[in-house]
Formats: sequence, C-alpha cells, structure tokens
Amino acid sequence: MNGQEELVALVESHLEKLSLEIGPRPVGSANNKKAQAYIASIFAACGLNVSTQSYPCLDWQYISCGLWCAGSTLPVRPNPFSPACDLTAPFVPLDTIGKLEQSSLCDKIALVCGELSGQLKNDNTQARRLLDLLVEKEPLAVIAVAENSANHKLIIGDGSFPLPSASIPQASCNVLLAYKDHMVNLRIEADLTESEAANIIGERQSAAPKIVVCAHLDTKYVSPGAIDNASGVAALLALAQEPGFQLVALDGEEYSHFHGLGAYSDADPEWENIVCAVNLDGIGVRGEKTRLAAYGCSQEVLGRLGAVLGRHPEIVHSEAWVQNNCKFFAKRGVPSFALRSCETGELVNSLIHTKGDEPYLLSPGSIAATVRFLLDLRQAFCQTVGSGRLGC
Repeated sequence: MNGQEELVALVESHLEKLSLEIGPRPVGSANNKKAQAYIASIFAACGLNVSTQSYPCLDWQYISCGLWCAGSTLPVRPNPFSPACDLTAPFVPLDTIGKLEQSSLCDKIALVCGELSGQLKNDNTQARRLLDLLVEKEPLAVIAVAENSANHKLIIGDGSFPLPSASIPQASCNVLLAYKDHMVNLRIEADLTESEAANIIGERQSAAPKIVVCAHLDTKYVSPGAIDNASGVAALLALAQEPGFQLVALDGEEYSHFHGLGAYSDADPEWENIVCAVNLDGIGVRGEKTRLAAYGCSQEVLGRLGAVLGRHPEIVHSEAWVQNNCKFFAKRGVPSFALRSCETGELVNSLIHTKGDEPYLLSPGSIAATVRFLLDLRQAFCQTVGSGRLGC
C-alpha cells in the first residue's frame, strides 16, 4: 500500500474523475458506461482479473416538463423513467390508500398527496403495492407531492412503472387543491431507450478466503454523486493493489427495478470463500466520523471486529440501519458490515441526490483512513475457519 500522502492523492484523483470529469452517472446512461470503463481500467492496471456482469435496463433522457392549472404555471419535475405525455384532464386528489382503492381514475390524473405520498416515497413492499394499485386503476398520469423545498425529492423512481409521472412541491399541490374543479395540463418530454447496466468486478485469482468490498457506481439524475457514491468507489479503487479482496462496483442502486445484486447472485459467487462483505456508501464527509453497522454476525465475528475497531477511533460501531446490500450477503450466511459517515442520513434531505453533492464536501484523508481500516480488517478476517468462512 502507498504511503499516507500518496493514498490521499490517489483517493482525491478518483473522486475528481468520477464526480467532476464524468459527473452524473445514472443507470443506463452514457456517463454510467464511462464510469464502468474507468473502474475496469483501474482494476486492470493494478493487475486484477476484471469481469463484467451485465443486465438490461433503460436509459432515460429528460428534455422538459411543465404543469399548468387555472392559468398558473406550477413547479414540477418528471420522475425518472417517466414516459413522455401531453395531457389535459381533471385530477383526483388521493391522500389515503382507501381513497385510492375506491376511486375511478380512468381518463383522469391521480394526485397523490398527504399520507399516501409519504407511503409511496419509501422503497419497500408497501410502496410497491401502491404502485401496482395505481397501474391497475389506469389513470392517464400520476402527480405525487414531494417535500416542500427547493430541491423537492422525486417520489417515483421505478424503471418498471409504465405511467407518465411527475413530482411537485406542497405549494404546487395547494394551488391544485384550490382549483380542484379545473383541468390540469401535464407535459413531459423525455426519451426512453433500451440500455445495459453492469457491475464491474476486480480480484486476484486465488482460492484463499476473501473479503468482498462493494460500492455502487451509479447516481441520481443531475447529481455529481460525490458523497453518494464516488466516496465509496474511490475507496474501492484504492484497494485495487491489495490482495485478499474481491472488489465489486455495483450498478443500479439508486432506482428501483434495476439492481446489480441480482446480476452478482446470478454469476454464482464462491460463497464458501467469502469470509465477510463490506458495503461502502457515503463515507468521508468532512468533519464526520464513520459509522459501521454489522449484519448477520456471530459473537466470534463481532469479537474480531471489536479488536480492529479498537485500533481505529475514527470509526464508531453503530446500530444497524436498512442496508439492502448487507442484508443480501447476510441472508446467504456471509457476515456483513456497512460503512457511511455519521451525518449521511441527515444530508440526504439537503445535498445528497442533488446538484450540490460535490467533492468539496468530502475529506480524502477520511476516505484513506477507511481504506486503512479495511486493510486491518483483512488481517483479522482472512484466515481459514472451518469451511473457510467465519461462523455466522
């Protein structure tokens, strides 16, 4: 491994390449493919065997969007993967699942607001049920109310959702509700084309137990994705010169329906040789320590982890949060750890997923410290125990 100054400079160069030179890299896009190629080139230059796990997705190119009612032009943003439309129709406000179930939406626009909008924005089974129910009701389009802020969050981001859809702030919703007997005009100009997403895997050929380190390479639309997740990918790439790791740049984390974990599983990994898995997402925020959460771990695993953490005060053991990548590995009997900066959750509401997620928010030195932690973790975990995996 390089010295500290060289490691920090290496991390910084990866951050700049991904978030400044390549920029936003949503799944299926040309920039996403540039990021894939860059990651593969670094792996190859470091002597790793490089493999690509491809799967079909959509490339969505947004052109323009407008919303009008009662002579007013209202703020609106199209939801990713929305098909194009130019509609003039009445709308039906829907603030509970009961109203959705009872409403007739044919030839109308569904206005999802209140409690129902809050349920829809979560990426879980309930949200999936609501999306399916909206499709069954066959509205012309769906308008969903997001957070009332300048960077109001987009509600629907599912590549399988077939209806035109857009998100509006609460202020736009208030105008619509004041003119509920008026027609609404929604116009979305966008192109949807078939594309491919791809995980990029780098590892040295070895039958020895290994640690899987993964970080997602894609971003939300418009976001340079420095925190989310050039930070994790930069740490991943900084490990490319080291043995004992399988490095997995996952594609398709940011939007439902496109998930690289499925392609990873389909490739039939050598599960018995994986001693643990680590997911890096949103590390290295300036002035923040790094949180670590454990999933599917035995007391033996937690004991070894505790010994390593004792040598790295910049990383604090935390209660687990919802982390799909770690749950994926833990369900297959692989102890898993998630790392992110302590305040990443709070930043989601202000900077992450927006144009403001830029490299100045990050400390390359903090990311380098995470790389050092992972090297120490390798020393503690990469030894044969029983069948080659630590007990779960």
